[in-house]
This record gives sequence, C-alpha cells and structure tokens, in this order.
Amino acid sequence: MESLQLWHSRRRACWNENLRYMRLIGNSGFMMSLLFAIIFGSYYYSLLVKMIPDFFPVLPLLAVIMTFIVVKSPIRTFLKEADLVFLLPMEVKMKWYFAYSLVYTFTLQSFTVLIVFLVLGPLYGIRMDESSYSYLVLAVFFLLLKAWNLVLHWYELRLAMKRTRMLYSSLRISAAFVFIYLLLTGASLLYLLIVAAIMAGWFIYSYKTILLKYSLKWETLISMDQALVMRFYRIANSFTDVPKLKQKIKPRKWLNMFVNRISLKKQSTYFYLYSKAFIRSGDYFGIYSRLVIIGVFVLSILPTGYGRLIGAFILLYMTALQLYTLWNHFSGQEMFMLYPIEQTVKTQSFQKLLLLLLIIQTITYFLAALVSGSGIFHAMMILLILFATSYIFTYYTLAKKIASSSF
Repeated sequence: MESLQLWHSRRRACWNENLRYMRLIGNSGFMMSLLFAIIFGSYYYSLLVKMIPDFFPVLPLLAVIMTFIVVKSPIRTFLKEADLVFLLPMEVKMKWYFAYSLVYTFTLQSFTVLIVFLVLGPLYGIRMDESSYSYLVLAVFFLLLKAWNLVLHWYELRLAMKRTRMLYSSLRISAAFVFIYLLLTGASLLYLLIVAAIMAGWFIYSYKTILLKYSLKWETLISMDQALVMRFYRIANSFTDVPKLKQKIKPRKWLNMFVNRISLKKQSTYFYLYSKAFIRSGDYFGIYSRLVIIGVFVLSILPTGYGRLIGAFILLYMTALQLYTLWNHFSGQEMFMLYPIEQTVKTQSFQKLLLLLLIIQTITYFLAALVSGSGIFHAMMILLILFATSYIFTYYTLAKKIASSSF
C-alpha cells in the first residue's frame, strides 16, 4: 500500500470512529447545555469587557494566551505501535505521509487559533488606536506563526535528548511571544521585520542542524499520537463507555481519608467502590473539581442577580451529566457483577454518591455567592434551587437512565 493511501485510510478510520462518539455526545443533552452556556456567557462577556479598567494589562494577557495557542502544536500522524516493526524500514518512502500529517495538523489547529482570536477580539478592540494593526492582519500573522511553530516543532521531535528539545522549544516560544506582543501593541513594522528575520534565521539553522542530521524518533511520534487519541477518548468517556480508553490510576492519598471512613458493611460495598473509582480512576475527580472551580470563578465575576443563579445552574447540570458516566465504570468486570448484593443497592449507592457530590458543589456555590457580594436573598435562591435540582436530577431524570442500563 502506498504511503498516501495508508494515510487516507487511517484518517478515514479515525474520523469515522470520532463521529460515532460525537453523535453519542450530541445525544447526551450536554451539547444543549453547552450551547446555552455559550449564549449566556457571551452576554455577560460583553458586559465584562466594558467594565475592564484602563490600568488592566489587556495586551500582555492577550499576548500570553495567543502565544500558548500558537506554540502548542501536537502533530497528528495516525501512527500505531506496530509501525515500529512494519513501517520503520519504509521511512524513506513515507515523506508524503508525514507531509500530509503536517498539513492536516496545521488545518485543524488553524481553526483553533482563529476561534480563540475571534473570542478575544473584543478585548483587543478596547485597546485599539491609530497605530494598531487590523484584525485581518493579526489573523494572517497568527496563522503564519502557527505554521512556523508547527514545522520547527516537527524538527525538534527528531532530537533524542529531552533537555535539548526543551531548550529549542523555549527559544521558539520566546520568539513567538515577542513577535505577538509587538504585533498586538502596534509596534513599528521595522521591529516586526527584525524579529521576523531572527525567526527566519532560527528556522534555517534548525533545518541544517536537525532535519539534515537526525532521523525521525518513531517512539516519540507514536507516544504523542497516542496521547492525542487518549485525550479524545477521555472526553468521550465522560458521556459514554469507551472500551479502548486506557484508564490511569491516580492514588490521591490525601482523599483516601474520606473513603476510609465508609462503613465496611455489605450494604456499603457499592458506595465504597464508586467512591474509590471517583477519586482514583479516569478523570472523574478532575472534571468535577474543574467545574466547581469554574463555577466559583463565574460567581465571582458575574454581576449580582439572577445571572449568577443561571450560571450556577448550568454548571451543576453539566457536572451531573459528566458524573453519570461513573455508573458504567465497572461495566464488563465479572467480579463486580458476582457480588451477592441486590441491584437496587447498587442503584441506591450510586445515587447517594451522585447526590452527595452535587450537594457539595451546591454548598460551595452558595458560599462563593455570599463571599463575592450576593445578598442573602440571591444566595439562598442559589442554595434552594440547586438543592432541588440535585435531588430531581438524581432521583428522577437520571434514575430512568440507570433503570434502563444493561449493566
């Protein structure tokens, strides 16, 4: 099989699998809540932009964010572990395979750059003056910087020593930040040309000292590609069971003290196991804690009133949808199904844990609302409505899904 045929075949297989999971995510109800959150956030985002004081360092902040987006360039090659045996001897014939991988990666990451810049556009607009460059000019330069970073990153992946790769990456990131900062601040074209000349010189130097001297490090490429695949699987696993996901166990010993307090009685078996899985397996705890922190941040910056209530409600609803996948965590494990305990006990244990987590989130939001200046009336509204939502979601909305589950 020709290298281009192999690349297209693997790309199609990847997209077919991704689309299947995307359909499941779309049918989960999460996308509707996300759409509502985007609409809600857009309204308050426009209000917050108008409230930014003159002394706030908007342009340095934008430079940091755009530098991160531009220099972050993981390359999707669709390589597999078996390729170390079967394709490694064919490396000289796979130039077009990797060229298509670079173009494919650049195309996808360009959309990310443009979307982030579009979101941050209003922030740039409040600092624009006569010397500022237009949005179109910025977008073109950001895409050129993305291409420059992507190719240099491809060169750096040939280096065997991690310390050397980090040194090259640090220089690349520094150059990108300086150029982006000068661009955002409306610096003279002469300064931009000087930095661009240095970047071009660095590109030529890397080409001669790396690309022409070092071979591809297939282990590094495969590891990077597998990390990208697992990242998507972890996202999909938040909505449905993903058999191919390689679960990582994170001990989190500082949380074991809470789980160890659970009674060792027979009726507490499932509650103990689900609690352990929530803390140690997959990314359940990470997703939960991030959504709680985001909620506290949202409640802190939104104006007092019903907007805070709506924001807290959306985040609580999203958390409940994410945590529901914990129900299928032990799916397919025979030992788990052999426990001589009634199915109703398992259901009640899961509901108990879910309700407990949602109540903790509710109380956290209530305290955040109080501390950030909400009156007692609005804070109590958040507390009562989120309490009711947690109970209804656990024992009515999700109970139907739990009852219909095959496991």
